Amino acid sequence: ETDALVGALRRNKLGAAALDVTDPEPLPEDHELWTLGNAYITPHNSGHTPRYWERVADILARNLDRVAETGSYDDLENQVA
Repeated sequence: ETDALVGALRRNKLGAAALDVTDPEPLPEDHELWTLGNAYITPHNSGHTPRYWERVADILARNLDRVAETGSYDDLENQVA
């Protein structure tokens, strides 16, 4: 719903939007999103922070320990922030 997003940003119904993925993709050079001061567009690089892989490894290790201890796959961590 890119048109709805643009409209909400234009009318300040939405304060801002940070987009790492767009529709269409790639976003055409003349697309209105590029002109909006409250739209922040990144080139597919906002997902990984400097410590991302370290945190992924830590979560994986904790999950493996939990499964080994309990035999259960319930309540495993699945987010890296």
